[in-house]
Amino acid sequence: MNPSKTFKISHHFLSLISGLVITTGLLNHTLYAAEITGAGSTFVYPALSAWAQKYHTETGAEINYQAVGSGAGIAQIKAKTVDFAATDKPLSTQEVKTAHVLQFPVIMGGIVMGENISGLSQSDLVLNGKIISDIYLKKITFWDDKNIQALNPKLHLPHQAITPVYRADASGTTYNFTNYLSQVNPDFAKSLGASTTVKFPVGIAGKGNAGVASYIKTISGSIGYVEFAYAEQNHLSFASMAVNQNNIIDPAHILSSFKNAAKNAVADQGIYHFPVSLANAWPMMAATYVLLPLDNTNLAQSKTFFTFVFKHPEIATNLHYVAIPKSVTEKITAAWA
Repeated sequence: MNPSKTFKISHHFLSLISGLVITTGLLNHTLYAAEITGAGSTFVYPALSAWAQKYHTETGAEINYQAVGSGAGIAQIKAKTVDFAATDKPLSTQEVKTAHVLQFPVIMGGIVMGENISGLSQSDLVLNGKIISDIYLKKITFWDDKNIQALNPKLHLPHQAITPVYRADASGTTYNFTNYLSQVNPDFAKSLGASTTVKFPVGIAGKGNAGVASYIKTISGSIGYVEFAYAEQNHLSFASMAVNQNNIIDPAHILSSFKNAAKNAVADQGIYHFPVSLANAWPMMAATYVLLPLDNTNLAQSKTFFTFVFKHPEIATNLHYVAIPKSVTEKITAAWA
């Protein structure tokens, strides 16, 4: 699907997961007269589209969201062309003050390594951060590499070239992925580092989480980092993760791992900034933040929508995300007052 296209959300929105714009219908109520526009993270898209659909059903209000990546979302909020932005790489406290925005987490989820390896199904493959970073550094180039085989002694791995897939756009998912690899591998930190855009020495680039998932699904020998909901909706195989020698988390236990990682994750550092610090139960966790400009004419309507979002965490959890704890969402909405 062309990322620039716009479509109406329907009950089949999950089958259209690669679409990039949410439009929830015509306005029916004077109270919600203004259209709310947003842009940014593709990580949050499946949940945000479901929230938008339910919000429209209950209020008639319209949410128009362009899932163009975190970097583009931040750029649009600074240019004052949208009412809210979503980003998986939060602004610093100083950036929040300078931009004159409210920043708060709206969802948490896990990043998984989708893979498409000849002869393997969902998936007995075990990887760790060091191996993943060496794949993206072009130090490991075939699936039967001795380091991968050592982690998977019972698997017959093919002598098949590895095609890493990464994000083409400025992406908070890329930031969280490269931040993790920088922590586990000093060579990766030194040569590439953590950023929303990284010049990987090998591989192909996909637009958004949906684009990366599509490449993984169609290219034999590929591997790529995607938000868990996209892996599920695209029926991708994805690797178990060896957090350490004694802790290997397989796909069957991934949701409980997300929840463990998210426990006590959010700390209040003032009414404008609610940062998230995630534990390593699952090593690649991320949070999506919403930015609301304080001088925006639709600020009240945006707050109403995200208050609705916080009241319906089940929509996110049904799509394999982790909801922001109620104790935190109550602090956020109280800060708005």
